[in-house]
Amino acid sequence: MIDAIRRAHEEYDVKIFVLTVTWVEHKLTHEQPSGYTYALDQVANELDILIFISTGNRDNLFQPVGTGLLDYPNHFSDELSNIKTPADSMNNISVGAVADDLQEQEFEGFSIDESYPAVYSRKNNLDWTDESLKRTLVNLQLIKPDILMPGGDFDKLTNEDIYGIQVLSSDVGSFYNKQPGTSYSAPLAANLAARMLKQYPSITNMQTIKALLINSAKEIDLGPEFESLPKRTRTAVSGRGRPKENSALYSDDHRVTFIIEGEIRPEKMEVFELRLPDYLNALYKDRSLLKVSATLCFSFDPVPNNHLAYCPIHFAFGFFRNVPVEEITNRKQKEVRLKEGWTEDYYFGDKILSNTQKVNFVISKPDLVSEDNLIRLGIHCRLHKHLDADRIAINNRLQPYSLAISIEENTLEEKREHSLYDELIAINRLEAIGEIDIDLEV
Repeated sequence: MIDAIRRAHEEYDVKIFVLTVTWVEHKLTHEQPSGYTYALDQVANELDILIFISTGNRDNLFQPVGTGLLDYPNHFSDELSNIKTPADSMNNISVGAVADDLQEQEFEGFSIDESYPAVYSRKNNLDWTDESLKRTLVNLQLIKPDILMPGGDFDKLTNEDIYGIQVLSSDVGSFYNKQPGTSYSAPLAANLAARMLKQYPSITNMQTIKALLINSAKEIDLGPEFESLPKRTRTAVSGRGRPKENSALYSDDHRVTFIIEGEIRPEKMEVFELRLPDYLNALYKDRSLLKVSATLCFSFDPVPNNHLAYCPIHFAFGFFRNVPVEEITNRKQKEVRLKEGWTEDYYFGDKILSNTQKVNFVISKPDLVSEDNLIRLGIHCRLHKHLDADRIAINNRLQPYSLAISIEENTLEEKREHSLYDELIAINRLEAIGEIDIDLEV
């Protein structure tokens, strides 16, 4: 598989791949990455490519004891619903499925609602609800699958040819087949990524495509049927949500998406200024005036046989008030945070680090007024505390990253008189205003 990927990239400059063949067995809870996952992470980092990997399907819709159908959605709590290797790959994108079959027909599938995770989709094998885990080991930014895309569904009698995804058939006499599965979700995600790359050919880092795709994802609105599942289990099933096509591909007058492709050395922090238009201060609305989502992604050279330090690089970012740059480095000064502060806490250094981090928050008018319409964005980098001297030497270099940020004016459409897009472009250059050393307390 690795040889085929290399040849396709070297001979045809292929940057986007789809992989829907997984191992037969699911991953055990908290099982470390396999050699296959390690190899895919290695090649993705080396070649700057992106592989869309299906989570694998839970094919047997019957209870393990054979006494009846699975108890949807409570079956997601079972270890049998864990993702399959190599869907735990961190440099690539893991894709699960929602039950949507992309057909205009009344939906009465197994999974109750077409917007819900499909019954056969799989969840993260890292169980953050596990009470035996030390608090310092839990990393709520480490989520698999990354996203969900339409994969169709079974009907209530477990037939697959009613709500399955319609695909071209290779059978003589049949134009189409209908089947459900994450094998259809993954190529749909790759198709969207290919259109993004075509739309913006100046993108230099495939992790930017990943950041844009995940940043456009909308959290899945799970109904009362999921209330019996812990919140962290619901996230383990739904990932970051389902990408919104228009948000991934375009900005408009009132919703702006921009990217920062940068690089920084470990033990350094960059700070950017983001100016927000003055017209916002005069709008009729005070609370939740702007909706912000931001996603940072980076690839890394994985560390074999070291579960904690498999990802050897720590990145984090945060939005802060209009304060001197030096004050942002002090984690004890919570008053400088615009919202939640840093996306990932490095202080303990015992957890598995995540190379995908996302935040969503709102900005209200008092935030604008108090900060003179200027907020600061901090990005810092460190090396994992559990690296040996050789790995420290290998990774002590400029580390590239991609950050996608979307800002949306949260006002009534009929009352909008200005273009947020034009105003933001006019007053921002998004260049780093400084790079400083970070102290041990960040």
